[in-house]
Amino acid sequence: MIKSFLFWTSLLLSTAAAAAEQATDMQVDVHRNGNRYELTASFDTTLSRCAAYHYLTDYDAAKQLPGVVASSAVRESDDKVKVDRVADEQVLFFKIRMRSVVEYTERPLDGVDFTQLSGDSKIFRGNW
Repeated sequence: MIKSFLFWTSLLLSTAAAAAEQATDMQVDVHRNGNRYELTASFDTTLSRCAAYHYLTDYDAAKQLPGVVASSAVRESDDKVKVDRVADEQVLFFKIRMRSVVEYTERPLDGVDFTQLSGDSKIFRGNW
């Protein structure tokens, strides 16, 4: 459980940091809710709403993120994309390989919802 939390936290924060080159006032909150962790992050960016949406829905760009070994996206419908991703993470002295299949539901210029369909995390879902 902790390895999947560390993986997704680092992936989300690295994605957020890349999107927010000029980010100011970044706020991150992590708290335990029963047997799971909830992560909330917010920041300001100089990206326009359209540019931010384009960045979030550029699923092939994930191949450029550190640790991402493989990533493939398949469009299921006009607003749904299924992404199969494999990534290596370093936790202390251990290298961990994580795999996930995540379904993204796009709401043009309004946001993106995501839910893990299968993978190494028990639960992974959220929105941008």
